[in-house]
Amino acid sequence: MTKKQEWMLDKYNASSTSELRQVYYSWSDKKEEAYKKCRMKQADHNGYDGRITSKSPYKFSFAFRYKDECGREHLYYITKGKDTDFVIG
Repeated sequence: MTKKQEWMLDKYNASSTSELRQVYYSWSDKKEEAYKKCRMKQADHNGYDGRITSKSPYKFSFAFRYKDECGREHLYYITKGKDTDFVIG
């Protein structure tokens, strides 16, 4: 695991937030759409335990776990510009 992946896993483990309403009082339609896309990616991977790992007034990051066909656990980390998928177990 790279240092960046370790950092992503640490951010994921430190978060218990799973819904926009837990981190924002109100939000834009674009944020709502981005959140729905994150949840759709989670569903596409049969993912579980999705969490908002960081937030600012303008963007947020989201990550979830899933298991591949070999039973290895992955973390799928989504940011505004890039998705990262790596094995964690």
